[in-house]
Amino acid sequence: MQDEDEYVNVPVTDVSEVPDDVTGMKDASDTESAEVASGDPEDAVSATKDTVKDNESKESEFNEDDLTKLAEQLLGEDRDDEKTDDEPEVSQIATSPVLTDQRAQILQLLHENKDAANEGDRIYIIPKGWYDAFFDQSVTDPQELGPIDINSITVSYKNFVLKDYDKFPYVDIPETVFIKLVEWYGMEGTSKPLWTYLIRNPDNGQLVTEFNKRHYRLQYLLAPETKSQCYSNSSFRDINNQNVIVASVLETVKDVVTKVVEMFYEVEDDLDISDTRIRMWFVSNTQPADGSEASPLPSSYLIDELMFLSYDDRKRIRPKIFDERITDLRMYSGNFVLEIKQSQRNFHWTSNYLKYNPLPSPPGTVGLQNLGNTCYMNSALQCLVHIPQLRDYFLYNGFTQEINETNPLGYQGYMANAFSSLIHSLFTERLDPSDMATSLAPSQFKSTIGHFNSMFSGYQQQDSQEFLAFLLDSLHEDLNRIIDKPYIEKPSLTDKDDVDDFDTIKKLGIDTWEKHLQRNDSVITDLFVGLYKSTLECPECNNVSVTFDPYNDLTLPLPVDSIWKSKVRLFPQNSPPCTLEVELGKNATYQDLKKYIAEKAEMNVNDIYGCEIFSHQFYSNFEANNSNSNFLALRELISEGDVVIFYEIKANKGDIIIPVLNSCLEDGYSSARLFGIPFFIAMSPEEFKNPFLLRQKLEQNYMYLSGGPINFPDLNDGTEENISIDDFSFLKTKYPDIDLQKYIDHIKFVTPDLTSQTSEEPVENESVQKFFDIKVMNDIDARMVSASKPNEDDNQVFWTPPPHSHFNTARALTDFVDPVVADLYNYVYPNSVVKPATVDVDMNEDSDSDKESDMFADADMDIEIDGNQDEALVEDKVPETNETKDTTSAISESAPLTPISPQLSYNGLVAVVCQWNTQSFEEAFSADKIINWERPGVLENKELEQIQKIRLNKSQKEVAITLDDCLKLFSRKEVLGVNDLWYCPKCKEHRQASKRIQLWNTPDILSIQLKRFESSRSFSDKITDVVRFPIVSLDMSPHVVDQTDVRGYTYDLIAVDNHYGGIGGGHYTAYVKNPQDNKWYYFNDARVTRAVPEDSISGAAYLLFYQRRANKDSDPSASHTKLQRILDESRKEHADRLALLQEKQDQLYEENATEDEMDAEASNDKEDEEKHDDADDQSDVLPDADEDVNVDEPESPEADTSETAESKTESQGEYTPDERVGSAHKRMRLVSATSE
Repeated sequence: MQDEDEYVNVPVTDVSEVPDDVTGMKDASDTESAEVASGDPEDAVSATKDTVKDNESKESEFNEDDLTKLAEQLLGEDRDDEKTDDEPEVSQIATSPVLTDQRAQILQLLHENKDAANEGDRIYIIPKGWYDAFFDQSVTDPQELGPIDINSITVSYKNFVLKDYDKFPYVDIPETVFIKLVEWYGMEGTSKPLWTYLIRNPDNGQLVTEFNKRHYRLQYLLAPETKSQCYSNSSFRDINNQNVIVASVLETVKDVVTKVVEMFYEVEDDLDISDTRIRMWFVSNTQPADGSEASPLPSSYLIDELMFLSYDDRKRIRPKIFDERITDLRMYSGNFVLEIKQSQRNFHWTSNYLKYNPLPSPPGTVGLQNLGNTCYMNSALQCLVHIPQLRDYFLYNGFTQEINETNPLGYQGYMANAFSSLIHSLFTERLDPSDMATSLAPSQFKSTIGHFNSMFSGYQQQDSQEFLAFLLDSLHEDLNRIIDKPYIEKPSLTDKDDVDDFDTIKKLGIDTWEKHLQRNDSVITDLFVGLYKSTLECPECNNVSVTFDPYNDLTLPLPVDSIWKSKVRLFPQNSPPCTLEVELGKNATYQDLKKYIAEKAEMNVNDIYGCEIFSHQFYSNFEANNSNSNFLALRELISEGDVVIFYEIKANKGDIIIPVLNSCLEDGYSSARLFGIPFFIAMSPEEFKNPFLLRQKLEQNYMYLSGGPINFPDLNDGTEENISIDDFSFLKTKYPDIDLQKYIDHIKFVTPDLTSQTSEEPVENESVQKFFDIKVMNDIDARMVSASKPNEDDNQVFWTPPPHSHFNTARALTDFVDPVVADLYNYVYPNSVVKPATVDVDMNEDSDSDKESDMFADADMDIEIDGNQDEALVEDKVPETNETKDTTSAISESAPLTPISPQLSYNGLVAVVCQWNTQSFEEAFSADKIINWERPGVLENKELEQIQKIRLNKSQKEVAITLDDCLKLFSRKEVLGVNDLWYCPKCKEHRQASKRIQLWNTPDILSIQLKRFESSRSFSDKITDVVRFPIVSLDMSPHVVDQTDVRGYTYDLIAVDNHYGGIGGGHYTAYVKNPQDNKWYYFNDARVTRAVPEDSISGAAYLLFYQRRANKDSDPSASHTKLQRILDESRKEHADRLALLQEKQDQLYEENATEDEMDAEASNDKEDEEKHDDADDQSDVLPDADEDVNVDEPESPEADTSETAESKTESQGEYTPDERVGSAHKRMRLVSATSE
């Protein structure tokens, strides 16, 4: 025990007096605020030390020889101005007498200082360039020198940090020389005197300039309930880079302590000096006794009791050593730690905090801030870090024994270290849990994981399970105990093995697990990995294959109605359009859909063709060779909102299928627009040569698609036998040299105008093109076409034009037929000319006259251009060939014409565009028609209606889904799809085998993923049904094949990862059981609230984490001896560290306790004995700030000038302020003791 601490007056840093003739000069270290360039001042100091390492052993930049030479140059060898006649005059240099005299005075002072120099003399630092210029003989005018710019060589005046000597050289000069130079030339701008001392080199005893000063850091030992003023003092916001004190080796402990206290009160300017007592400690940064490299001390200004007790070389600063030099005490470098005690505010010293306050356990309820769509990461991390084994493995640094930095599949330990740092931030003990942040930003962890996986580098929403899978895999590889992975063949059964024998299968499982551990052995394997048993059976030869595979995530399907439903449109060939409601399994294919439609609509499945329509054009051809319908399921092929049309096309053998687009040229517009829904017609190539048959086909389709009759112009049906060539006299007149009898098949479709035979002015019939013009697209690029495979019988092809086709480039149908047929089609009279055919010239590069010649080989046609276009343009766009020349001359000469119709070959691509006008469009597609292609009728599906009624009745009974149902569905046998065929080694063929996956065993931490998401383009593919899972006592034994595990299969829920929203977005949260207090909490990013585990049972539950319950009859970690050993060792080491910490605290208290503290402790012990209270002594705990505290403080000695009073004061270790030392506003009492 010691007496009450002593108090001593500590003076403020005393500024040495500068001679009066140097006006304004004073110590830069007293006036300059701490300014350390670019970061840690110690770094800058170190750099300066390197640059001046050669200067430490030198006395001056000028030795005796240099001074002699300079004297000879300036004054001559004859000091008494005795010169010979041959000696040149000094005036030849034209040196100013003033400058010459100054140099002489400086040299004289240098000589005097060399002889009279002593240790402790001040030495000033100035730029070498200026100093050299001063003695440069070529400089004759003092004005050329200018003031001394000391700023040019200085980084920090206060910390004596100089710039790089190689770039900014400097020189050291005695104080008398510096005073003279400043008197003559002054200092530049804000420059200040920069000085140091002459010190004696301990190696050779010579005086050298002290360039390498001692640097110390100030640290404030702060109690948890106390706040530092550095946060509100704007001058010290960057305090961790400013808390540096510089001292000379000549200074005493009292000098350094004075500087430390001075800086402390500059920072903590709210403290009342008269009411504050200070303790000071010195922590040396010396090399350990074992010779190992010393670890750098923390540089932070604020430290707590835990950091303070971690300092090994810690000494109390007491008044008896104040007069000692710091070098004599070997205080070369280190930190000065201050703690304070204020009257009526606190009783105990901060260094004794743990004596009265037990170190609390971390609460484990720290949230994680959302960095931008990182909720998926936060929720998964909260689930992982609260797993006790995994947390302790990283928290107590057991993982450092197993980091595998050479694993080529790993990340050199970066992921493991990043995860460990995160756990330390969340669970490290702190003195005051209330001072712990309620949340932290996992920026460093996200940066690390984003560096190694670009999926998580940005701020897009990701899947929590995918993040978890990557994290576990990266931790596994970083901590894999296998350094060199051997090549392993997966064990398998032989043909002689009995697949029905359990022992045989069990041996295969054991072999598989052992082989797996030869390449993969880590803490992740110990905790999270189990084995699947997979059984495949060939449907042809009944061959059975059994294999085992490891898993760390159990993905369970949900037993819900997995259906794909939609409403598709049907365009029957001879009926109005209709819709059909369809429901199929989610894995159903496009062919399944066609069969379903054919069955419900009573159609031939071979006559059904499906297309997706968008913007009145064909968007997708589901019959094409390259269509996604060949491999995608319906749920991915057709989304909600897609317009899918199924056309019934009854085509005879040899028929061609022609796509038809609909356009309308509105009044006042020069170009047409598409409307309606495109469709198809089927015709034989011969029928397509007849424009009358083509129009009849089109008109018949429009009658059904528009929803009612349309008053198209009358056309004969082609069966009229009484019509002859003689009824069309205008043809004979126009074509007298042509045998018109060959056109009788076309003439039968035309109704003759009998009045034309008796009247000179015939009456014109109603035009067949009154409603729509037929145009043909024949410039389609075959590379852009979606086409089906040719029919095996007749090479029939179903194709659609690309959606970006330029339909306005289509040309009139009459451009492709014989002029006689064109006249019949247009029904023009004898005294009329042939109707000019307007050609829409296609400016696109896809237009190609060669394609026309291929499509309509040998076709004779009149091609005329509108009068607005000149002939030169026509010649440019339609190159003249021999064929066109012959055809044109034949027509112009009225030569007999052979009608040639388009010849459609199977590799030819021709589409039809029907161009309507405004009046005909409004008449044909009037709004009064109930059913049309935009408002199709409904085709009843009575079977589906009955199924929906049954399903509705089931849903009203609210049959709940349980986790047990999901586990049963997981192990149910299923048949592989056509895209997942299995190669049977016995049949040597790919088969649709039956497959069954079962759980062979389960790991200690069972991670379950409820498969709520489907791989689909639609956001609606998320199952939100509630799955009821047990909070405690989940029995997995009914679902596990191997029942021999002595650890048992009973699990308790410890965490739930939730997802709210759709598949393309949403929000993640987590329910977690905190192992610190065994209570449940709801983690919503940074917000953490108490919760009940039953709240986690909802439609949002996505990932479930179960922990195996310890079996009383067995060691729960029997199969993981390595992990258990590491956990036991690391936990023991942590407990030992805490015990050592408490031991250090007790020792520190015993060595430094005051009488007040000892008396209080004795009083408390006496009360404990009287009350026989085994509980914690509440009197030892610091009271709350709002409680009244009555502590018997020792009375301050009354002012007494007698010797007795003084001796009493000194014996109690109390020192009163001394008015004579330091500035009045910086007086304080420094607590110390009379002896060590």
